Amino acid sequence: MGGFNLSPMRREMLVWTLIILSLMGSGQARLPQVNDTVGISVGGGYASEIYFGNITEITESFIGLDVRESQVEFANGQSSQHSNHSPPVPVCIGIGSITKIVWE
Repeated sequence: MGGFNLSPMRREMLVWTLIILSLMGSGQARLPQVNDTVGISVGGGYASEIYFGNITEITESFIGLDVRESQVEFANGQSSQHSNHSPPVPVCIGIGSITKIVWE
């Protein structure tokens, strides 16, 4: 029967490498929680909008956010329409439109 013939030392190195990689991958995943301060990017293609604020509600289909800043970013790297909101503006974002969540 065919297979990999690794020396015991190489086999141990492979096992430890796989263990380290699996621990690194799971440690980077994070789910948003109410009261987290985040930046949420929506859209894509020509432009995307980024909302910065605190999460107020999470359901199966949307995330509620008190937005204190928002910004439009264009695909060519230009940014425009940066807005500060005081008091924060409540915004509902559909889960399907979120392309990135960044924690502050």
